[in-house]
Amino acid sequence: MKYFWQEVKMLKAKTKIGFADIAICILSLAAAVILLIFALSSSSLTANVSVTSENFESSYSLNDDRTVQISSCGYTLTLEIKDGAARIAKCDCPDKVCVSTGWIKDRSRIIVCAPAKTVIRIENGGGGTDVDFVAGR
Repeated sequence: MKYFWQEVKMLKAKTKIGFADIAICILSLAAAVILLIFALSSSSLTANVSVTSENFESSYSLNDDRTVQISSCGYTLTLEIKDGAARIAKCDCPDKVCVSTGWIKDRSRIIVCAPAKTVIRIENGGGGTDVDFVAGR
């Protein structure tokens, strides 16, 4: 039994939580909360749909649900913006690649209608730069 209590004392000595451990946990949690708040606020306030075609250029907020008719090169496209995403719902072009692209929500995807010479992309609307990441030396 004496050996058991010695092991318990050694285990307690090894698992003490110090001031530095608590400080690291608090700082890590604070940094995570700040990054989360920044990420959520910047993505919801600045996203726009940018439409560029032969004779038409415009920008629409992703926060406002709407349907827009775009005419270019003899074709008519129906742009649908809903729930923070955009898509071409209908188009009278022959190949319909733009319709089959589906919904886009971020800058990683674009919609292109080659016959209508139209490009639809998600852009930052806050007037910021297009720099995604800056690394130190």
